[in-house]
Amino acid sequence: MVTKINGTTGIDRVQTGVVNSSNVIEYIAGECDGSTVSTSNGNITFPNVTAGEDITESYADFSGSVISYQPPANATKVIYRFQPYMSFYNTNGISHTRLYFDGNEIVYARSTQCASYMQRSESFEWVFHITGTTDYNTGNLASWDSAKTLKWQIREYASSNQIRIHQTYWFDGATDAQFHRPKLEIIAMKDA
Repeated sequence: MVTKINGTTGIDRVQTGVVNSSNVIEYIAGECDGSTVSTSNGNITFPNVTAGEDITESYADFSGSVISYQPPANATKVIYRFQPYMSFYNTNGISHTRLYFDGNEIVYARSTQCASYMQRSESFEWVFHITGTTDYNTGNLASWDSAKTLKWQIREYASSNQIRIHQTYWFDGATDAQFHRPKLEIIAMKDA
């Protein structure tokens, strides 16, 4: 399922702080099922995630998070949100994530996820500010006038702290790996 709202259609609520619907100029959300949606700058295709995965001790693209997007010309902020399901493979799952904008790491977006017997949906998000000056530490951008690739990368801490993505460890009272499809949202906003 893909949701797209732009132009004067407006929305009542966005789950990122206080947002006035008149500031939202494009809202795209969907499951990572390979579907295509039209945007103000052409079609984009959501990644197609069909199975759970074990991650390793080396950074790799977080499946489902990679998307190419260009916001409307009058956008001053873009919220990029990725919502995968993560579960432990042994007692104490630990993972690390990094965010990339067109091959450049957004350094201040680095994070670690850790919990004993972890099994939950996570939300990885960042707000890119189009300010006229680029700072890849913060994600401030001088401009954004062509399609750019957004993605998260992930690794596990060590082989004794394994993580699985896009699947449960337990379900219905048993050890039972159930697939859980991730979701992506992109919200382009303008100043009031």
